[in-house]
Amino acid sequence: MNNPELYRLFRAVAEKGSFSAAAKALYVSQPAVSQGIRQLEESLGVLLFVRRPKGVTLTTEGQLLLPYVQRSLALLEAGEQKISDLKQLLIGELRIGAEQTFCHRILLPHLERFRNRYPGIRLRILQRGAEETEKMLRAGELDVAFLSRSEQMEEIPGIVSLPLLQIRDVFVAGKKFEFLRRSQMNNETLNQYPLVIPEEMCESRKYLDRIFARRGVTLRPEMELGSHDLLVTFAKLGLGIACVTKEYLLEEDDLFELPLAEKIPARTVCLAWNQKQEISFVTEAFVSWCKEGFDLENE
Repeated sequence: MNNPELYRLFRAVAEKGSFSAAAKALYVSQPAVSQGIRQLEESLGVLLFVRRPKGVTLTTEGQLLLPYVQRSLALLEAGEQKISDLKQLLIGELRIGAEQTFCHRILLPHLERFRNRYPGIRLRILQRGAEETEKMLRAGELDVAFLSRSEQMEEIPGIVSLPLLQIRDVFVAGKKFEFLRRSQMNNETLNQYPLVIPEEMCESRKYLDRIFARRGVTLRPEMELGSHDLLVTFAKLGLGIACVTKEYLLEEDDLFELPLAEKIPARTVCLAWNQKQEISFVTEAFVSWCKEGFDLENE
């Protein structure tokens, strides 16, 4: 196949009716146009133009070729424009894995600002458990994911993690348990009160069980819930002492944090992506956006 630039010269000459007009439209010299057309004609083995004193006209072969060249170049230029739009973040798609409460309490403002800055980018949010999110990231079904990690957890092979912020699991209670506000509680005494904690499939519950198992304690909850908002509501109603993520709490004036003798170690929320997967312009922009956004919040 000939160089597409030769066909651009051919289209310009055919549409403008002369070499000089085509050269002016393409910002090149007339000799360059003449040489290009001659090269194309030699390659195809036919004459494409009849040269006249006041311009050129298409030969039968040129008339046959022109509509194909016009359609082909239009498709090629449309593709080039799409690539340009993608590089400028005018179009694109980003698949994000995020846990529901993190998305609602922490991520949503960042997504809103990112969408306002890049309205042409389609955001797809997929909410799954931590294990399934990791699998989807490995399989290339997600571009990025927000994962919580503890210091004791090993790095995930093949996954790059960018630490964004720390979150802390705390026990909170309402007015019914006001008498505990100034009582420093140890690990064993927690089980003396009605505990409301995340259900076993929740990542925060798995982390909680690991921490207390290392301390030789098995938590015995009265209620296990799958929603962070429900944990907060049950605590406010005095139905028990709830384990919640402190950073996900809103301004709850009628809840207080129980002072623990041994605090639960913080977890780190990381933005993760698959290093074996080609990083798109959109993914790269989102990583930079999150890094700058979370850095500002943490200052």
